[in-house]
Amino acid sequence: MQSENGSRDLPHPAVRHSPVDRRERATLVRVACVLPEHWGEGVGTDLLNRLFDSLRAAGHQSVWLAVIADNDVGRSFYDKHGFDVHEERTVELAGQEVNDIVLVRDL
Repeated sequence: MQSENGSRDLPHPAVRHSPVDRRERATLVRVACVLPEHWGEGVGTDLLNRLFDSLRAAGHQSVWLAVIADNDVGRSFYDKHGFDVHEERTVELAGQEVNDIVLVRDL
């Protein structure tokens, strides 16, 4: 796993996160990705579980992330791992407006 604080190597996943609200001990996941050739190998699940364990140990109570609305693979993955829709919005990405969905999961 490649993260801000370093960890075990997994096949090319990455995650970056930062605190959202220190009072609520929530964290926003900014980037989480696994190369498509490693989908289905449990890499993403391992990545999330390690992230959840790390955040719980640091006292965080929830984790937030956004996924592009038409990313069916990503949405299915996060649904399977207990994330709920918080809001749908339109954001600018690479100079284009895209629809994304903000997801949240209690730890």
